[in-house]
Amino acid sequence: MVKKLAIVPILTWGLAALFLCLFDKNLFVQAASRTATLGATITPLPVGTWVVYPNSPTTNNLRSVSLASANEGWAVGDGGVLLHYLNGTWSDATPTNVGDYPQLTWYSISMAGASAGWIVGEYYDSSIHEMRGLLAQYDGITWTMHIGEEVTSNQVPMKPLRSIYMASATEGFTVGLNAEIGHFVDGSWHKEVRDGPNFYTVGGADAQWVWLGGDEGKQFYRDASGDWQGAGVWTVATVNSTSFADRDYGWFTTDGPGVLLYDASVNACPLDCKTQNHVVNGLVGVQLRSVKLVNRLEGWMVGTQGVILHGPNDDPYDKWTVVRQASQDAPTLNSVDMASSREGWIVGDQGVLLRYSLPPEPTATVTISPTPTNTVTPMPTVTATGTPTPTITRTATRTATQTATATLNSTATQTGTPSATETVTATRTVTASPSATATQTATTTPATTATAIPQTATETPTASLTPSVTATLTATPSVTATPTAMIQPTARLFLPLLFREGRIIR
Repeated sequence: MVKKLAIVPILTWGLAALFLCLFDKNLFVQAASRTATLGATITPLPVGTWVVYPNSPTTNNLRSVSLASANEGWAVGDGGVLLHYLNGTWSDATPTNVGDYPQLTWYSISMAGASAGWIVGEYYDSSIHEMRGLLAQYDGITWTMHIGEEVTSNQVPMKPLRSIYMASATEGFTVGLNAEIGHFVDGSWHKEVRDGPNFYTVGGADAQWVWLGGDEGKQFYRDASGDWQGAGVWTVATVNSTSFADRDYGWFTTDGPGVLLYDASVNACPLDCKTQNHVVNGLVGVQLRSVKLVNRLEGWMVGTQGVILHGPNDDPYDKWTVVRQASQDAPTLNSVDMASSREGWIVGDQGVLLRYSLPPEPTATVTISPTPTNTVTPMPTVTATGTPTPTITRTATRTATQTATATLNSTATQTGTPSATETVTATRTVTASPSATATQTATTTPATTATAIPQTATETPTASLTPSVTATLTATPSVTATPTAMIQPTARLFLPLLFREGRIIR
């Protein structure tokens, strides 16, 4: 009795748990989902090592780098120096006429492919005793330098230029001191006059989504109509670089400890409140000079004292990690560009070149199993030609002495389903006493089963049979018998059908 009472609560709780499971299985699904979410881990992106390129072709300060591909790129800097990177090697490609432009400094380069690119900077014009803007265009073979009057639509000089962004080979933007803005379209540069600060950076996601940054943290963006609109001020530091992963996500660097994030998904406020200031820890006294985003989850920043940052991390999504600490003796790193998440270059003062390279991603080998081929073994084909010979089996029981002569004529014609007709003629003579003469006609239809055995024969008419046909031949013979009986009185023949009580049935 005690054992039975102990089992009752266990059964009760078990039935209750089963009822709960059946009643709301979503409770268990939600619990499993929460466990999976809490236990999920995000694999971090691989971080390689930035390696100094030995034997740089120059000791001049390098200001900007732009890659046309992982195997080709260009770098520019002080003194009009121009370096060309091709298949792992940097070489000096400085034009021979740079001496015609005193105090020439290239500040920015932007390649729109292997055969199209622009460089902007400044030089000293002794005729007016001031610095002027200078541009150089690459056509795939030669770099050609132009002063503002030569390339602008209204043939006016350009002020010193600091940054260029080519959205494509046919459209781009450049900015410079004293709110200088140039728009390249239809094969020439068009000056866009407006009041504003000195601009040091221009960038964007495409030709219709372009941002400017300059003194006192001022930022401007180009709207759909082509006008430049203020985007608010979120820092007092100078904005000196920008990079966008797409139209809704971009970062700006400043000459202070902060970096600016533009994230359109932050909230539903107007555009001017979507930019936020973030302070990177450990960057006291460091100025960030350049940023390059590969995508929303990976990018690089560089700055003074040789500092290098990697990020933005996704947890939290806006955090940048210092991967190379600042050092007072390290040269300033001025520009970074990435051909992909696995290949990039940094340039800096004193001709410094740093390469970032990861081994190629393993290529997945897909083995395709051949489709099995079904082999059909044909069934044997039976060819039957001719007239089958029927085999007739009869069972007859007679009490009499009789002589029967049967003539069997069988003709069968078979096309698919054979048929046969049998005619049997029998004559029977019976002698009995007393003398009497009786004539009897009987028609007998015996049940006969005939099985056709195919054989090869040549008959007329010719029978055509379809191969692989099973035929069953059933012959129903029609038998007509006309017996003649001489009945004798002394005969002991039992004829119940002919006599009843000594009378002949007629």
